[in-house]
Amino acid sequence: MKQEYLVPSAVLIGCMMLSIAVFLGLRAQKPGETQISPPGPGATPAKAGQSEYEQQVREQLNRERKLFVDQCWSPAASKNPEPASSDHVFNLSFGADGKENGRGIDEIRGKTRSDVAQCLRLQPMKFVLSPPPGVLVQMSLPLHLP
Repeated sequence: MKQEYLVPSAVLIGCMMLSIAVFLGLRAQKPGETQISPPGPGATPAKAGQSEYEQQVREQLNRERKLFVDQCWSPAASKNPEPASSDHVFNLSFGADGKENGRGIDEIRGKTRSDVAQCLRLQPMKFVLSPPPGVLVQMSLPLHLP
C-alpha cells in the first residue's frame, strides 16, 4: 500500500471500530433495566431500591402523558394520522441529588413516529427521585402513545 493511503485508511478503520463499539454498547441496555452506579468518594448509598425509583419515574411519566399527547402526538397525528400509535423508550439518568440530568429517547424500528420522538426530546427534563439516592441512577422505561 502506498504511504499516502495509510493515514486515511487508519482513520477509516478506527472510526469503523469506534462505531461498532458504540453500537454494541448502546444495545447492551434493555428497556426497563435500571443501573445504579457504585457510590463515589463521599457519596452515600441509595436509600431506596431501584424498583422503587423506577416506579416513581413511571408514575411521573404517566402524569406527563397528557402533556406529551397534547404537545407532541396530537399535532403530528393531525398532519399525518398514520401510523396510529408510537412506541418509545426513555433512557433517563439521575444525579446523586435525585434530579434528572440526562435523557435519551430511543426510536423502535417500525413502531415509532420520528416526528413524535423529536418533539418528546424537546420537552424539559423535570423528573425527580425522592428521596435523593446519593448515587447516579440510570433507567430505561417504555412509553406508548397515544
